[in-house]
Amino acid sequence: MRLTLTFLMLCAVATMSFAQINTASPFPVDFEILAPADDAGIYDYGTQAGENTDFPWGPTLSETLVRDIAWGYTAAGDSLGCEAIVTDLTGKIAVIRRGACDFTVKVLNAQNAGADGVIIINHYDNVDDTDAFVIGMSCGAAENCADITIPAIFVSRTTGEVIVNSLAAGETMSVSFTVKSFYDPTSSFSIQTPLTDAIPFDSYFIHYVNPNSVDAVDVTVTATIAAPSGIETVLTGASNVGPLGDSIIVLDGEYEPTELGTYTVTWTHDQGSEVLESQFITTDYTYGTASPELGQAPRVSDADFATGNLVYQAGALSIMDEDGAVATHASFGLSNGADLYTGDPDADQIVVILYDADSDDDDLIDFSPTSAATTFDDLTPVALATYFITGNETGDDQLFVQWENLVDGGNLVTLKPNGAYYTVIAYDGSSAGLGICPGFVASAGVNYLNFPTTPIIVAGSFFSGGWNGQTVGINLHLAGFEPPVGTEDLPGLDADKVTLAPNPVSSRLNVMFDLDQTADKIQMIMTDVSGKIITTEEYEQVFNQSIEIDMERLPRGSYFLSIATPEGYRVERIIKQ
Repeated sequence: MRLTLTFLMLCAVATMSFAQINTASPFPVDFEILAPADDAGIYDYGTQAGENTDFPWGPTLSETLVRDIAWGYTAAGDSLGCEAIVTDLTGKIAVIRRGACDFTVKVLNAQNAGADGVIIINHYDNVDDTDAFVIGMSCGAAENCADITIPAIFVSRTTGEVIVNSLAAGETMSVSFTVKSFYDPTSSFSIQTPLTDAIPFDSYFIHYVNPNSVDAVDVTVTATIAAPSGIETVLTGASNVGPLGDSIIVLDGEYEPTELGTYTVTWTHDQGSEVLESQFITTDYTYGTASPELGQAPRVSDADFATGNLVYQAGALSIMDEDGAVATHASFGLSNGADLYTGDPDADQIVVILYDADSDDDDLIDFSPTSAATTFDDLTPVALATYFITGNETGDDQLFVQWENLVDGGNLVTLKPNGAYYTVIAYDGSSAGLGICPGFVASAGVNYLNFPTTPIIVAGSFFSGGWNGQTVGINLHLAGFEPPVGTEDLPGLDADKVTLAPNPVSSRLNVMFDLDQTADKIQMIMTDVSGKIITTEEYEQVFNQSIEIDMERLPRGSYFLSIATPEGYRVERIIKQ
């Protein structure tokens, strides 16, 4: 799978994007809340530039700035910052509300009051703005631009509410504009890999920014890989990095894990004292692209979800070794089951699909990483499962499903040697009609080849690698894995109990039942390959009979028919010609 790994790395490099202060700065910057602990984390922001200005304003932030925050009030008692600010902001980062005047006026007034930085909070006046909306701030009052020497950021309403509520409660909030000149090390394509299926990884790399604005530097990076037993392996790489250049330094050589457990990679460089760590884990039977320590739930706002197509899909890539494997289960987490639960099984389901990501065996993923129209529909499904939401899901526990092989209906799925597979979880909220985005459980700070390892398609938009720095926790489990007691699915319905004909079908599909006894009720749900529900039907008093489904109006392609009876559950794949 060498070509695939090379492809992954190139895509990861091509699709990485980071926020900076200001936008012309070569230094990526995280906006972090450090305290209080309940609010701690990394938050999205917009910065000094904006799409309508030809030049950025404010400083190029090249050193981390850590300060407590405080409201900036005018003599009139407002926090808009459009007049002189009377609050003593010396040694603080000012908090100012959006509206009534240009961003530059607000920032200059805060600077004159002694502030070392500014956070501008979005307002609720523009109905087109969502809770998560951020913008780049243009230099509207051009006469002020050259006078501004402090950094400023723009945060969403959601982030603003975190800040406002903390200050209103009397909390001391400490924040950091964290500059990263040595960042985002990559030491694996998947954070968890079964030891028996581990393959050599030859794409170790890390970012380095040369802080020198005049001279290029020759940088040598060292990665020390510590196995669970403590045995160390050292890889190095070197690059000549131009003035203020951001370089991806690729290390020479490869490494293949041979022990079960957690590997720690320590990264250093010869231009300074910075030290970073990354980790990967070898397991007994589990592939996973998120850390086992899960907790965060990446979600678009409910407003964005409701105005989109109400579909959320998240995928996790697994790459096989030269022997292939056999998959039996998948697992994931859901933090807001109570919010999503309706009591209607048609609406309360999460479809889980296993796709062959390289069905033509050319060592390239079968969809384009650069197309906004990229969907999982481009891939070939090989297995399916359904999880029915109970309303009790809080994200504290993993939810397990057993695969149904779309070839023979069994629970074992053979994964071909050197194959690549996506495990995809999909929620379609159109039947529920709630407009609530699912909170699939995730972890932050996972370093991996970010595309196409963890793509997300939500509300009609494609995200190449995770969501706001968080990776959805989706696991693929191999034969030998035993899920916890109490997580078993419905029993499987034997293949001879239901027959579909003709299949492929052009107009009318006959679903023929041969049950052991009359079913008081059966349910049939048809979905497309993305998990979107096409039809849901219920039938009563079904025994040895045929039910006809009109397929004529549907576009050509693959569909899944989930059939639930008192004798068991079965999924059949339908080919519409």
